[in-house]
Amino acid sequence: MAGLDDRQIARWRLVSQRLAGRPAGAPDDVVRGLLGVQAENFSQAGWAVAARSTPISWPQFTAAFDDGDILRIHVLRTTWHFVTPDDLIWLVELTAPALRRLYVQSRRAYGIDGLRHLEERRLGARVLPLRDRRRHDRRLEPER
Repeated sequence: MAGLDDRQIARWRLVSQRLAGRPAGAPDDVVRGLLGVQAENFSQAGWAVAARSTPISWPQFTAAFDDGDILRIHVLRTTWHFVTPDDLIWLVELTAPALRRLYVQSRRAYGIDGLRHLEERRLGARVLPLRDRRRHDRRLEPER
């Protein structure tokens, strides 16, 4: 980017982040184009995706989430991120070793050994059906 002034760099960043210029299509197009969107706060992250999409409503965004076009998982670090199903496997393969180390440290800090952790995961898998595991913490509507 040699030879660009601050204004040109700012414009380039706005366009590449889909905040200026032509918006992306559907919400999953935004997430795919950005590779992932930090989604610690569901409604704020949904707004960030919607701001980069063709005009959509909140129900249209949550429908994309409920339909599985966008997933919300801990894949890039120990915070929630929106990713697309197409990117999920390779991202997990890429980040799993580092995340596994962080999770082991966290479990030790809370006094959870490996066997207890496996028992809790098995229990959680039986209690929450697959669809609910994907969206169990979704907020129904943003505050107005």
